[in-house]
Amino acid sequence: MLSLFKEESSGLIEDLLAILNEIEGEPDQHQRLEEFGQKVDRIMGSAKTLFSTLSNSTVQSIGAYAELCKILGYQGSQIENNEELYSIVVAFLIDATETLKTMTQSLGTASEKSAKEWLSSTFLDRLKWISSKFGTQTRKTIAGGTADGTTQDEILKVLKSLGSVT
Repeated sequence: MLSLFKEESSGLIEDLLAILNEIEGEPDQHQRLEEFGQKVDRIMGSAKTLFSTLSNSTVQSIGAYAELCKILGYQGSQIENNEELYSIVVAFLIDATETLKTMTQSLGTASEKSAKEWLSSTFLDRLKWISSKFGTQTRKTIAGGTADGTTQDEILKVLKSLGSVT
């Protein structure tokens, strides 16, 4: 099961990086971040399902990390007329996706880490700053979803599920 998850996730992560590299520096492509959100949601769902079977903390971390990427991807897909914020979100997602790749590759190896080890203070500071730039009217789901609560509320909920309080 674990090797199948790693294989599928690896392919999805390559797709995610390709999307981000294609749209980097192209703010008119902001809606493609929704495609990013949908693909990273597949990793999140698979990790959460796998965790319910294996109770592996790295798998749980991958699921939560992917969820954070999904939230920011959907939020970023709505950035209009703010090239600076768009560039920051895309750069953050590139870094986060590279970390997600490393996390996935570490599954079943001696380099597995706890969730808190993956969530560096720099990552958390950047995540909080970026999420503070989105208003309450920005949806955190695919188009047609609702904007209930703030991005920061949603992110705090995910971090609390990992036992990481910001």
